[in-house]
Amino acid sequence: MSHTMTTPEKSTRPHSAFRDPKAGFVKIPVATSSRPRRGCCCGHSECKIVSKAWVALGDIRGAMFQLPAVSDQTRKRKQREIKAGRLNRINAHLNTNSEGSVDRRNRSKEGPPMLTRGEEAKKTPARHVECFAAHHIDPIILSKFQREDTVPLSFLKENGLWGNGFTDADKVKHLDGDMCCYVVPSYSLENTKHDLVHVQRHEELNDLIAKVVERRKVKHQLRSANNNPKTTTPDMNNAKRQKLSSSAAYTDDLEAAICMLHEQLEAFTK
Repeated sequence: MSHTMTTPEKSTRPHSAFRDPKAGFVKIPVATSSRPRRGCCCGHSECKIVSKAWVALGDIRGAMFQLPAVSDQTRKRKQREIKAGRLNRINAHLNTNSEGSVDRRNRSKEGPPMLTRGEEAKKTPARHVECFAAHHIDPIILSKFQREDTVPLSFLKENGLWGNGFTDADKVKHLDGDMCCYVVPSYSLENTKHDLVHVQRHEELNDLIAKVVERRKVKHQLRSANNNPKTTTPDMNNAKRQKLSSSAAYTDDLEAAICMLHEQLEAFTK
């Protein structure tokens, strides 16, 4: 596959001040986090590394989305036009000239049987898939429209994305007549790398909280098993605490505060 080195398109509209700059800092879960079998058509070596990191986090941004398959066998003309238009816009945003996926499967009852084995099938495969990395799509869109080809124009305006990666060239009228935009890879690699650092750190802290809560739980169980209510009083417990060094006492208070906040959060989310 060849790649053109053209200048990226610039938005003709001012960037919206309403887009949440921290929108990508939150993990977007995916049902399965299997390693993608295909690479991104953008061809950047860093893209593959970033995708693997998102996969390790179980985030949708590690997935690969299939490029549209533009075929004359598509029965509905409008549907074919939407696929062709989206492929064109994906190429424009990624500065590529991919021909998209290929789907020669004939699903009509009157059509000839599809070749699945033998030399002829190998020469002209019925299906060939090209992909692009999900992290190229703005996380605000991924959080709500993970597998859609278009997104309502109203949604883009409400979330500060119109004029902030999306232009008039991305607009299309949906099959139902509503004005939409193609879901395109408008999110830069630098932006997704920045988001990745924050999500990785957030996951590390979540793991640390879980370890602290579990350790405090074990300590409490051991203390409950060894304490004699007749000989262990609040005054005796305070006396033991006075013997702790300032750093040990601070750590104990910090762990207790973390556990308290964790319990409050669990109660709030129930």
